[in-house]
Amino acid sequence: MTGTLPLLRFLLRRERMSLPWWLLGVTLLVLVQSVQSQNLYGSPEALQKLRQTIGANNAVIAMSGPTGLLESIGGEVVFEIFAFASIVVALMSMFLIGRHTRADEESGRAELIRSARVGQHAVGLVFASLTAAAAQVFENTRAVYGTVAMLLGAAFALRAAGDVGNGALSWASPLGWGQRTFPYSADRWWPVVLSLAFTTLLVATAVLLLAAGLSALLAAAFGVSSVLRIRAEESADRAEVVLATPTSRWTWLASQLSVSLTGTALTLIAFGLGEGRAHLRSCIRRTRRWTMSQPCP
Repeated sequence: MTGTLPLLRFLLRRERMSLPWWLLGVTLLVLVQSVQSQNLYGSPEALQKLRQTIGANNAVIAMSGPTGLLESIGGEVVFEIFAFASIVVALMSMFLIGRHTRADEESGRAELIRSARVGQHAVGLVFASLTAAAAQVFENTRAVYGTVAMLLGAAFALRAAGDVGNGALSWASPLGWGQRTFPYSADRWWPVVLSLAFTTLLVATAVLLLAAGLSALLAAAFGVSSVLRIRAEESADRAEVVLATPTSRWTWLASQLSVSLTGTALTLIAFGLGEGRAHLRSCIRRTRRWTMSQPCP
């Protein structure tokens, strides 16, 4: 965790021009919609007519959200703007996190930062979410952005289908969780817990994937090379010698794949034991050097 706060200040400084514009844009979007909604639907009669009109229009419900928000003028503002504001915020987060994770690794800036007194997990906790997890899986920024955009579209589609239907599918979408708080009407707080829990899970996943960098790469290399050996055995005609016996081709293939899968698993286990032993030895040395009153984690 070394260097987390200095790194946070550095990243915020890098975004001092673009981040305020994103936030200002979302703020103005909400303010303009609030003024327009109050001018158009400020009276109870106008709001009642809107509920009757919207209730018969599935297309508007799919685009905006559940009609339960239309109980007050504040809920009407949320109904009009929440889905679009959520997409803007999601895109802002996607570009922000992708720029400071995978994009920095592609350009070499991440290696320059990590060469200083900065722990690798400090990077993982400053900007951590779905994009952070995707950045640890895909090798380039374009794939990260494409994956997150696809998942964002799926979340919007699930929310839209759920709101038009019985509402069940909306619970499978983070956008639906936010709208199900029903601000200015039911004022439910507990759907926010779903977002917090999901974010915590994604943060933990991103940190674990970050810690697995090198060990997973080498284990995957072993698995790929072992599978390719199957083709090498056939090309060298050594497989024909085995298949000439009562051994079936499926049995021979299963034996080769079992070696690949077992070897990959053992490689990961060996790396895990090695990392654990190295951490334990380092912790013991620090404890002996500094104090005996703080046990190793």
